[in-house]
Amino acid sequence: MTGLTLHVPGQMARHLEYLLLDVNGTLADWGVLPPGVPERLAAVNQTFDVLLLTADPDNNLPEIRAALGDIDVEMRHRLRRHRCAAHPAPDAAT
Repeated sequence: MTGLTLHVPGQMARHLEYLLLDVNGTLADWGVLPPGVPERLAAVNQTFDVLLLTADPDNNLPEIRAALGDIDVEMRHRLRRHRCAAHPAPDAAT
């Protein structure tokens, strides 16, 4: 990932490499990703390493992972790490 450098006058330049997003209530509506979200995440993932956090209150982490397809984002659920689609983590059991 390339990241993004922010230049604010009078401040030190900041280089951003990661984007941290909440899934439920932010990206997902009642545990379902709205149309267009996976495509937008894929576009953002060209610039940033994307980390998605979820408490998985609807018990639908597998469905969300499936909706993301082969987008290489990392998901964290209850402090366990999950790689989406083509990059499953060794501890990817939910």
